[in-house]
Amino acid sequence: MKNLSGIPFSVLLPAAFLLATAFLQSSVGAQEFWAFRGSNGGSVSEELGLPIEIGPRKNLAWKIELPGRGPSSPIVVGDRVFVTSSGGPKEDQLFISCYATKDGALIWQRRFLATGRCFCHPLSANAAPTPCTDGESIFAFFSSNDLFCLDLDGNLKWCRGLAVDHPKAGHDTGMSSSPAVQGDVLVCQVENQGDSFATAINKRTGETLWEIERDKDASWASPLIFQMGAQRCCLLQSAARATIVDLETGESLWEKEGRGNPIPSSTIDANRIYIPLDGLTVVDFGGGSIREVMNSTKLAAGSQSNIVANGMVYTFGRGGIVTCASAVTGNEIWKTRVGGQHWTTPLLAGGHLYFFSQDGIASVLQISGNFEKQNDRLIHVEDFEGEIFLGSPAAADGALFMRSDQHLYKFAKDPV
Repeated sequence: MKNLSGIPFSVLLPAAFLLATAFLQSSVGAQEFWAFRGSNGGSVSEELGLPIEIGPRKNLAWKIELPGRGPSSPIVVGDRVFVTSSGGPKEDQLFISCYATKDGALIWQRRFLATGRCFCHPLSANAAPTPCTDGESIFAFFSSNDLFCLDLDGNLKWCRGLAVDHPKAGHDTGMSSSPAVQGDVLVCQVENQGDSFATAINKRTGETLWEIERDKDASWASPLIFQMGAQRCCLLQSAARATIVDLETGESLWEKEGRGNPIPSSTIDANRIYIPLDGLTVVDFGGGSIREVMNSTKLAAGSQSNIVANGMVYTFGRGGIVTCASAVTGNEIWKTRVGGQHWTTPLLAGGHLYFFSQDGIASVLQISGNFEKQNDRLIHVEDFEGEIFLGSPAAADGALFMRSDQHLYKFAKDPV
């Protein structure tokens, strides 16, 4: 473990340049979507009234073209939706864009030049990690390990090129771990076959608080911050282990080695964490201690993260297989098939799971009720011809927001 000072803005200034646009004031509310898989990190939304039928001509409020590509997901703060994109022949142009949730109008857009390694799989892009926010700032991380902090009006507060100290950080398919923030601490996980590490950064200054070495192996999972009594903790997940550290110091509090899935991220529900390790491993951190309470090899995740809600855990296997099981015992309750190739974790809202596939198919699955044929749970399917969906949907203000490889969509029952 070592401490590093933040890289001054003046070091990266020659590599960054801004596109000036209009500014607009924004309000910050409680029912917003502030990070990858939502403000709770669980892909569960309490939004009511989301449309069940969604498509190119069904409940479409607006659709806009993005300045670049990216598997990152949108986040919503007040009356604004933020999304990252990347482009250019070398994938070295990094975009952070802000749009009005009402009509999709561009409020501001910033463009930077990458300082780290930009190479990634053709299906992916430099804009693979999803940004996060604390309601005051936007923290945008890219596969090139470039990290930017802007206020909600697009003013740059600080930036870091994490690859400056770690030039071998990166792998051929690209990075996609999304940052997480709580209090004054921002966590980034950079796991690859080269310079592999996790780091905590002061969100106000950009200075490094702590850094720990990680396994030299590829992992795309995102860090998960949670509160254990009076102690703030962070779960770091890799291909060979799961580790819980103290958020303030980086000191290890718990670790389990095993066969992990390095693509999906862990999910928290109440005082339990559901980790894609040795199938599905569940740990309980209630009472100030961490202990394993369940393991199921039958609930192994594919590329999508588990969803836990109302005593149920939903696991998504390859080939679009959806399994609903007891979150306590792991016993299967029902199973059905959505079909298609999925990388994006669906959203659970209003008793429905919203899926978007790599093939451009949107599917809506009803999770409640008794069905003689489980396939009847699939109540809506729509083809977005020519689109590629790799990011996860966001829900806010009675609407569903989704980005494809090149577009940003808003769906609402009253699209006007």
